[in-house]
Amino acid sequence: MQGHLFTRYHLPSLACALSTSTFQFTTSGHCLRENEVALSMVSYTLIKHTHVFAAVLSITLFILRASLDLSRNTAWRQTPLRWIPHVNDTVLLSAAIALVVIGSWNPAIYHWLAVKIALVFGYIIAGFFALKQSTTQRTRIIAIVLAIVQAALIFYLAINKPSL
Repeated sequence: MQGHLFTRYHLPSLACALSTSTFQFTTSGHCLRENEVALSMVSYTLIKHTHVFAAVLSITLFILRASLDLSRNTAWRQTPLRWIPHVNDTVLLSAAIALVVIGSWNPAIYHWLAVKIALVFGYIIAGFFALKQSTTQRTRIIAIVLAIVQAALIFYLAINKPSL
C-alpha cells in the first residue's frame, strides 16, 4: 500500500527506495510493482511483435501490388488486396504509437526515431505515386525504388537504433 500512497503524491523514488524488492522504475521515472512491470513487459513485447509483423506485411503487400501493376495486371484493384493494406497499416501505426508511449521515446531525444518518422512519410508519398494509375511507368518505377529504399532504411533504424 505504501507504494500507491507515494506514487499518488509523485514521490516514486521514495516509494522505490522504501520497497526496492517490490518496486521498479520505468524509463519515465514512474514506479511500478513487480507484477505491473511483468505485465508492462508482456504488453510491450506483444505490441512490438505486432508492429514488426505489420511492418513486414506492409512492405510485402506493397511489393506485391507494385509488381502486379508493373505487369499490367490491375485486377487486384477489385479484390480485398485493395483495402487489406490500409487495415494493416492502421494496425502498424497504432502499434507504433503505443510503443512510443509505453517506451516514453521522444523523437527530439532519440534522433533515429525522428528520422524514421520522416522516412515513413517519404515511404507513404513514394507509395502513393508508385500505385497511382495515372502516373507514367518511369515515374512509377522510380517511386517504387524510392519506397523500397526508404523501407529498408526504416528497418535499419528500427533494428540498430543508431545514435545520430
